[in-house]
Amino acid sequence: EAMGAAALLDGAAKVRFPKHFPALKGFPSPGRLVGLAQALKGYDLICTYNWGAMDVAMAHAAFAGAFRLPRLIHPEDGFNADEAVRLKPQRNLYRRAALRGAARVIVPSTGLERIAREVWHQPRAKVLRIANGIDAAAFAAAPTPGALRVVKRAGESWIGTLAGLRP
Repeated sequence: EAMGAAALLDGAAKVRFPKHFPALKGFPSPGRLVGLAQALKGYDLICTYNWGAMDVAMAHAAFAGAFRLPRLIHPEDGFNADEAVRLKPQRNLYRRAALRGAARVIVPSTGLERIAREVWHQPRAKVLRIANGIDAAAFAAAPTPGALRVVKRAGESWIGTLAGLRP
C-alpha cells in the first residue's frame, strides 16, 4: 500500500491502480492464488517486483491460460537481510516455479543474472540485465554554484543513488 512513487509518473501515462486488490501476504493456497489471478484480469501488462509479489507471479504462472491473463514481467533488484548471505532454498524453488510464466525477469547485475539463470533456472532469452548507472557525461559540466542548499567542502566527493538500501 506504499503508493508514494505514483506521484512521480508522467501525467500522460495511462495508469490505474486497483482499489481492492487481494492481500499479497498469506499462505499461497489454491483459493488465494485463484483470487489473485482473477484480480489480474483486464490489464495490458502485469509487473511484479521482488519477493513481496511472488505469489502474484505464482498465480499468473498457474492460471494465466485459464483467465487469459496478459504478459508478466518481474524485476528483481536484490535481497533483504534474510537472504543477503545465503539464498533460502525454499524461496529458490518457489521463484523457479512462479517465474516460469513470466515473459521477462529483469535484473540489474551480473550476479543476479547468474542467479536467475542457474538457481531459478530461467532461460537465457527470458532474463534481461539492465544495469544500474548514471550517464556521467550528462554531469560533465561544472556545477552551478548554489544549485544545492548544502555546501560540499573541498576534497569531498558525493555519490548519489536511488535504490532499496539494505545492510
